[in-house]
Amino acid sequence: MTHLVPFNVQYLEAACRVLGDAERGLTGPQIGRLLQEIGLPDPCHTMTKWKRLFKALASAQNRFRVGNHLIMLINQATRDPDGFHWCRDELNVVLSFSDLYVREDGRVAFLTNG
Repeated sequence: MTHLVPFNVQYLEAACRVLGDAERGLTGPQIGRLLQEIGLPDPCHTMTKWKRLFKALASAQNRFRVGNHLIMLINQATRDPDGFHWCRDELNVVLSFSDLYVREDGRVAFLTNG
């Protein structure tokens, strides 16, 4: 995977808010599993879902100086694209500021000019 520039903190927070949406977002157990799958520690089970995601991903960005962990998490979370159509458009708004988008198959890709 290409090393991505770390995400602007506002965009990272916005993506975490989409993924951790109280009504439609990932569940607490899903968040724990996804963080484990991408090799990040789960910061705290008692935090709100989006804050839990944000803390884990922001810590990884600060430590490794890349934005790859957000993309890895999105790719893992959207393995079943039928289950994540609700967030695709919202994630695309956030990711578009970094020239990225979530494809129909749920994978994140670079926007192309042309």
